[in-house]
Amino acid sequence: IQVDFDAEKVPLAFRGMAALCLYRVFQEALRNTAQHAHATAVHVFLGGGGRAIRMRITDDGCGFDKQQIRKKRRFGLVSMEERVRLAGGSLTVDSEPGGGTQIEVFVPKEAI
Repeated sequence: IQVDFDAEKVPLAFRGMAALCLYRVFQEALRNTAQHAHATAVHVFLGGGGRAIRMRITDDGCGFDKQQIRKKRRFGLVSMEERVRLAGGSLTVDSEPGGGTQIEVFVPKEAI
């Protein structure tokens, strides 16, 4: 899988919790992409403008039905949500069958 990365206004240092949160969400998202999405490309954006650090991970894979995944309470998605919540942030997952997936994470600068 080809992974492209863009960064903009990212702080030079993060507190341990914020750094670990972003790293683990990124790791789980890539693992899910490799295991389930049949994607050929992933784009990752990390930005530090405003009051939060934003990470957006987008793939060109097969996507999924969010309602079905929510019902099954898959551990990967649950762990991402929990990590972000503990850092005081928010996580959004947008996907639909045949349309790829986008995960967006916001971690407030207070956590950094």
